[in-house]
Amino acid sequence: MATSTMAPSTMATSTMAPSTMATSTMAPSTMATSTMAPSTMATS
Repeated sequence: MATSTMAPSTMATSTMAPSTMATSTMAPSTMATSTMAPSTMATS
């Protein structure tokens, strides 16, 4: 759930926290846009 309604813990594309970097530099735990885990759905 990103771009539309995203939780404050999984911010992506819009306003992302330094812990959950998406689109630019993303950690393997918070995969977004590329390969995303079922817990952090973003841009499906």
